[in-house]
Amino acid sequence: MSKKKENNSVTRSEAIGIYNIILNLEGGGLSREAMCRYMPLRMKLKQLSADFEELRQETVKQCKPAGLDEAEGIDKETMQKQYNEDVNAVLGDWMKEKSGIDLQVFSMEEALDLIMYNKNLKGSEADFIVQYFVKP
Repeated sequence: MSKKKENNSVTRSEAIGIYNIILNLEGGGLSREAMCRYMPLRMKLKQLSADFEELRQETVKQCKPAGLDEAEGIDKETMQKQYNEDVNAVLGDWMKEKSGIDLQVFSMEEALDLIMYNKNLKGSEADFIVQYFVKP
């Protein structure tokens, strides 16, 4: 396992990946105090994921070159390639930025409570919870 991340040091890409890991977790094993820290974090991650989807849809719409749908052959391939590169550049730049979300909300014991309550977690997912959510 790699070094623990410092507060606010994860990128938007990492934060969205973490949200996808915890998406189906249940917090029933957490204390009220831990749940009061976990739920706002979860909602911030959910909002970031929704923001990405909105950005993706708008970027796809805004970057589409005029005439792409009517183009044929090599022109269409060239236009499509440039279109894909433009979309990927915009989304990639956004995903590289820091999320500003403080992920470290749990003690080790609280993280283990969440992991043990969610028995279907893969080992790598449990590792992520410990790596990113446990306070130093």
